[in-house]
Amino acid sequence: AMSLFDDEITDKAIRPIVMTAQPAHATRDQSSHPASITWSPSNDGNMFSRLTILNLGHNKITDEGAMTLSLAANEVLRVLNLGKNQLTDLGLRHLLQGRWPSLVILSLYDNMITDEGVTHLSVSESAKGLAALILHGNRIGDGGARAIARSTVLEKLVVLGLGKNRIGDDG
Repeated sequence: AMSLFDDEITDKAIRPIVMTAQPAHATRDQSSHPASITWSPSNDGNMFSRLTILNLGHNKITDEGAMTLSLAANEVLRVLNLGKNQLTDLGLRHLLQGRWPSLVILSLYDNMITDEGVTHLSVSESAKGLAALILHGNRIGDGGARAIARSTVLEKLVVLGLGKNRIGDDG
């Protein structure tokens, strides 16, 4: 697991995170910040490809950072939190182009995602394994809510967070 929650992470830092090779043992001082980074080197040399949880919530990551993340293969990532960043529909599209076959929790709360992005997500094969999708605090309206409800791709969802959006009675 890697947590860089509520830091000052920008797009510039994403590339070194996903391209990390042969990391030395590292820890963050718990007394100064509740988030932690702890890892040890392994034989395959790429720490990112072994992460099962990546928490990058509450940072300054934009669509460019999402594109960089999507280019890095991770067959075992189960949880991705990019909540409270600066992602738009384009960033969501980039994420959905990545290879995340084990992803079961995707958290994108408090970004700038609209009906367009959610409609794309609702038909994307990359979202097929999601059990939890957290999208509260975006700009999703009735059309996005209907796209999720009608999706055959998102049939494994058991948790769906859509509060604090722009969904009305028709959604």
